[in-house]
This record gives sequence, C-alpha cells and structure tokens, in this order.
Amino acid sequence: MFSDNKVISYEYLYLEKERLRLAYKKIGNGQKNILLFHGYGQDCHCWGKISKNLKEEYTFYCFDLPFHGQTNDCFSENFTEISPKKQLEIAFKTFLEKNNITDFSVLGFSLGARLALFCAEIFPQNIQNIFLLAPDGIKNNFWFGLATRFWFSKMLFSAFLANQSIFIKFGKMLSTIGLLDKSILNFVINQTNSTQKRQKIYNTWCFFADIPSISIKKILAKITKTIATKKQFLSVFLAQNDIFITEKNIKQNLQNIDFKIVTFDCNHFKLPLLLEEILATETVNL
Repeated sequence: MFSDNKVISYEYLYLEKERLRLAYKKIGNGQKNILLFHGYGQDCHCWGKISKNLKEEYTFYCFDLPFHGQTNDCFSENFTEISPKKQLEIAFKTFLEKNNITDFSVLGFSLGARLALFCAEIFPQNIQNIFLLAPDGIKNNFWFGLATRFWFSKMLFSAFLANQSIFIKFGKMLSTIGLLDKSILNFVINQTNSTQKRQKIYNTWCFFADIPSISIKKILAKITKTIATKKQFLSVFLAQNDIFITEKNIKQNLQNIDFKIVTFDCNHFKLPLLLEEILATETVNL
C-alpha cells in the first residue's frame, strides 16, 4: 500500500459521451511523469511506499484499471459499442491534455503491463521509458485468445465461469497432468469464489483481449523512430520466485530486443512493493 499516500484523494476523468469514469491518484510534484498500472485484482494502492525524495523527483499517476477500484464498468461491452482500444485512446488523450503532460514514462505490473504497452503504442513520440514488472501481454496467450476472440467462445467462457464446480474440476485436471501449477490453481480458486469475481474475470479478459493491439517489437520500433539518439528505454523487472512469469520465457519472447532485465528475490505479488528499489536501479535519463 501507499502508506501515508493512501489518504490522497482520487481524481477522476469523466467522458460523458462514453459514460466513462477513469480513476487515478496523483502523487508527488517532480518533473518526471510516470503512469502506473497495477495488476489483476488490485487497485492503485498496491504500490510500495513512495518516499519524499521520489515525490520530489517524480509525479506519479496511479490508475485503477478498468473493472477495478474506482474506475467504473462503462468499459464493458454491455455499456458501449465503442471498442476497448478506442475507449482507452480517447481516455488517455484527454488525460494527457487535462494534466498538460507531454513526455512521460509508463510502469505496469502483470496485467497492467498491457496498458503500459498500449500507451507506448498510442503515444510513441511521448514515451521516455517503459518499466514492465512481471509483464503479461508480452506474448499472446492461447487460452486468453481462445476465450475472448469470438462471440461463441465468449459465450462458452461466460457459461464456464458461471459454473464454478466445472471450472475448478477442469483446473484440477490440468494441475494433475502437469499443465497448471498448483499455486496458480489456488489463486484461480480464490479469484472465482463469488459471482462478482467471476464477472470481473470475464469483463477483464474480454476487454484486454486486444490490448495492446500490436506486438511489443512493433511498439518499440515506433518509439525508436521518434528518438534522435539510440538509447535503452525498456526495463523488465522479475521476481525470482515467480510462478506466473519466468525469466526464461521473457528472454525467449524478447529475443533480438534491446532491454534491461533485473531480478529481485521475492514472489510475483511483492514486486509492486519494490517501487523505490526499481526506480533506484535505473541509470537511463527519464
């Protein structure tokens, strides 16, 4: 959690036409702007203590993801016909204009890495650095795509989630034959033990199905074209005891890409608490 930062009030971006409310907290008053995106099942309070020194150097904009925290559910396909990509593009363009932000960095944890990469995709000329913590979205996930790509697969996915007993039995079968880690299964069980949680999974998966809409290699190529001098602007931070995202998989999926990788001795969910240590490892100029 933010520690003393939790008392800072939310700010909201309202888009009346899209009936959209995007919630975030602004912390610090430094010259360097960073947009922070948390992981699944969290909210903007997941980050570690932001010290006085960091607040003087950076201005943090800590967002609640769609279907999380104080950001409303108008991103849902049940509320609007505008595509998720277009909704986000409108929202973040308006946000940057409202806060007079030109250059900024993005930092995303797990699912939030998808939004960080999306911002880099839409605003390549404005990006200074990309920080990815145990990132999701580096490579297309087969099950993710299958469940959210087509109308009939969405129906099956929704029905599957509605019947938790079948869902859990399927998960246990995958765990038994070695296709699903037991710790991941326990996490899934915890995240599907209520109707509200299961609906959240469905909405979130469907929304992020095409976010970002192009590969990370193409995103980085777009950014490189806007940078006068060659520099390293992608950093990936991993947890040594992570059962979800491993260093081996990251390196395989980021072959031939210039990036920095740092591994901490912790588990997946501890990474957001290491915000100060993560920024301290950076030697590039923001």
